[in-house]
Amino acid sequence: MKMKNYIKTILLALPFLFASCQRVATVPVPNVESKLVLFSFLSPEDNGVEATLTYSVPIYNNNGGASFSPIPDANLVISDNNGNSKVMPFNSQKMTYYLPQSEFPIVPGLSYTITATYAGKTVKGTSIIPLQIMEIDEAKYSVVTSSNASQYEKQYLFSVKWKDDLQQRNYFRVNIQECNIYQWDTSYYSVRDEFVTDQNSTGDQMAVSHKYYAYNNSKDTPNFVAYLLNTDVHYYEYHRRRVNFQGEDPFSEPAPQYANVEGGLGVVCSYRKSKKTPFQLK
Repeated sequence: MKMKNYIKTILLALPFLFASCQRVATVPVPNVESKLVLFSFLSPEDNGVEATLTYSVPIYNNNGGASFSPIPDANLVISDNNGNSKVMPFNSQKMTYYLPQSEFPIVPGLSYTITATYAGKTVKGTSIIPLQIMEIDEAKYSVVTSSNASQYEKQYLFSVKWKDDLQQRNYFRVNIQECNIYQWDTSYYSVRDEFVTDQNSTGDQMAVSHKYYAYNNSKDTPNFVAYLLNTDVHYYEYHRRRVNFQGEDPFSEPAPQYANVEGGLGVVCSYRKSKKTPFQLK
């Protein structure tokens, strides 16, 4: 009986022992200032030049009300390395700074800089437009259905191939989309984004492959299309890291995001886009 009472006394005392070991820690929270964030994706294949300007929301200063509203009254100027420049006005419908290419064309091979000034702060980013549009040589897929799956459960095996230009370092984005055609509309769903570079390539043939599992309650075979983008290094690095970014998932590793904007955050980058290429069933 004495031993039982002794053990009982220890168990009752444990919470008080742990409580007495706790100390209130005072950790100074850094006061991080908001920065200007500039984004622009330039392409000769687009109808115009767009740029967005916002403020960053520091994580330690955010009380749950993050806001990325555009700044409409800044001074934005786009210039090229031939000495041409033009002010980009704010478009209230697009909620971006916009210039049609009829007023300021984007020319392959030229270098473009977008400079934004607001509230005494200046940020800028520069990109060199890739020279070539790389077209897809082959886009094929096959369908694999397991024996124990229903008639609507399928696995698609995609393969995309194209010729590379070995005269320079190139960066690519391959986007595979599922196309669903309805009576009054057509919808596109992105199945896969692949980001590849020819840094370690030993030949002029580039290729990517991808497996895609889908449950389709229709007996119709879906249509698939592919786009190939020849990009600059800034587009490649930014989007490659965004694909791996898991947001505020507490179980994911931190993924530093890419930026090439001086004086702030964001990306000014460029790309050339191929025509959509329908996949052919093997």
